[in-house]
Amino acid sequence: TDRAYIMREGQILAAGSAEELYDNPLVRKYYLGTGFQR
Repeated sequence: TDRAYIMREGQILAAGSAEELYDNPLVRKYYLGTGFQR
């Protein structure tokens, strides 16, 4: 399966599939933005 890693300030903020990352509140806050829609 495909996995992605989201990094913030040199640390891994989150890791997982696209679905897991879409649903992660920290990914939404720091990477995708609060207005992100699928």
